[in-house]
Amino acid sequence: MRPSIKHHLPGRLALLVFILTFLQFSPSLRYELLNLDDPLYVTHNTMVTGGLTLRSVHAAFATPHAAMYAPLLWISYMCDVSFLGATPDSPRGFHLANVLFHSINAVLLFGLLQTLSKKPWRAFLFSVVWALHPLRVESVAWVAERKDVLAGFFFLLCVWGYVLGHPQEMGRASPWHRRAFHLLSVLSLAAGLLVKPMLVPVPFLLLALDFWPLRRMEFHLRSIGHDAPRLILEKALYFILAAAGAWLAFNVHRGTGSLETWPLFRRVESIPVHYAFYLFKVFRPRNLLPLYPNLSFSGPDVRLGLVLVLLPSIYAWLSRRRHPNILVGWLWFLGMFLPTIGLIRFGIQSVADRFTYLPTMGFSVALLFVLSSFPRNRFRLAWSACRTGCAMAIVAVLAMMTTQTLSHWKNSDSFYARILQVFPEHPMALYYMAGQEITRHDRFDTAEQLLDRALLSGIKQTGLFQLKALCLYRREGAAAAKEYLLRNSPEQTTFGIWEWNVAVYSHLLKQYDDALAYAEQCRQQTPPHDAGQNNVHLLAMTLAYETGDLPGALFHARQYPPYRELATVTLNELLPYYAILWQSGFRAVALDYFHRLIQTDPRSEESIRLLIGTSPFPQGEPVMLDQSR
Repeated sequence: MRPSIKHHLPGRLALLVFILTFLQFSPSLRYELLNLDDPLYVTHNTMVTGGLTLRSVHAAFATPHAAMYAPLLWISYMCDVSFLGATPDSPRGFHLANVLFHSINAVLLFGLLQTLSKKPWRAFLFSVVWALHPLRVESVAWVAERKDVLAGFFFLLCVWGYVLGHPQEMGRASPWHRRAFHLLSVLSLAAGLLVKPMLVPVPFLLLALDFWPLRRMEFHLRSIGHDAPRLILEKALYFILAAAGAWLAFNVHRGTGSLETWPLFRRVESIPVHYAFYLFKVFRPRNLLPLYPNLSFSGPDVRLGLVLVLLPSIYAWLSRRRHPNILVGWLWFLGMFLPTIGLIRFGIQSVADRFTYLPTMGFSVALLFVLSSFPRNRFRLAWSACRTGCAMAIVAVLAMMTTQTLSHWKNSDSFYARILQVFPEHPMALYYMAGQEITRHDRFDTAEQLLDRALLSGIKQTGLFQLKALCLYRREGAAAAKEYLLRNSPEQTTFGIWEWNVAVYSHLLKQYDDALAYAEQCRQQTPPHDAGQNNVHLLAMTLAYETGDLPGALFHARQYPPYRELATVTLNELLPYYAILWQSGFRAVALDYFHRLIQTDPRSEESIRLLIGTSPFPQGEPVMLDQSR
């Protein structure tokens, strides 16, 4: 290869990595938002929908939202709104940002692998394999999973900055340049932790990089005893940042009650099972799903998982002198999974494709020197052609599988249809189908049958209880619906959804004191920047008006942005609240109000038709899957 071509090859390959990755995921630019987590993160998040302003940036740093402290995540969505024209009705900008971040991450991984190996074609292959793997689909196609691609961006900057900030990689570069790369690394870790706490294990990964490629430590007792304390102390700032990120995530989750409690012994048992699950998904990516049910496992499953973890671990350790990258890559895979492997559990999902985003980069490192050049010259050309053909075949197969997987994320219908295709009794998919039976076909009997099937799973999900109560309301009345909800009170925060529904049924029963009490609880639990806060103010205004408390009604009305300058509350001002009831399935109550309003003000008929005909039916509460992971 001519020197000029060799010199420009890494840059050209990096551009090709970006183009291939962007083209692979570009169909998602036409996709809709999903009704799962996207409403909580974007659609109903007034902090985001208002765009990038000083006030919204301050709000992002000042308060947790959706059981997370992730200010840079919310700011990234604000930038989509302000600079890419993204809106909940036209989410192309949100999807474009996800695809761009993932494409940039693929280039950063290529650059890191090129730095580690000095072999551009190998770096190209393994960065493309990682970027186009079907396990990446969930992180890229789901707007709510901006956490993965944005945290991945800062993660790669952190690792690359650390590697470049040491003399072994910088050569004769000045100390100023080394300090600049070190600062980049530290700041990137801090920024990544403000997106997602999955970066907590990064300091330990950097210790592994001290072994290879930096060669600042060897994996034997003498070197570990002599060098490890110095290297750990050197990374004090990294460890402090990681500890702060872990503490913050734990306390935010504990404050909302969303930390899943599971017996410690059972959690420890689940770790090898989960590692085995991910190994199978990496090397045999079949039946990939947006929502996996909880893994049920027995003693043999645990033993199989232990074997699948221990055998590669033993091989990596024995190969540490000849192939140190295998050990580092394997430790990367094991270590970056620690926040989500099951020891500490957040949310309702024990496993998910998106959890693989950072850990599977370790395989690109571990396999970097696999299938080295054939030693005999006369076979070298044939061997090179064979390797190239195999590499192209692997990339092509992965690209086809990713295209097929990506198609399941077009909208909520295709999303849940895929889940039901693999798991016909999946409770969340049945919940969605029940909602569609109500909203599209007004078939409450069919919806209730689907909900009963979902509830057989034992899952305690407020959306299921909410729709079941609505079916009971249609069949038996508000008293039965309220009683059902009170019997199924949540064990963790529902972000005000459960309280809202109990307040509404109390209102329908004219139990105004109860309704006000639950409305206040709803206001306290609803995230401060969630549009649901407006619903609470409308409910409180209506309750005060209907009990004759006009000053109280005016006070609550002025908390609702369109009514800030309102002078007095009349029957007309209750229209937004009753429109919400109409959209939520309380048609008879809403119709009674509409008739009263038209009799009082005939001109309001057109407003009623416009209002109840434009807003979509809400599908229960935004279901929290991972919150911070």
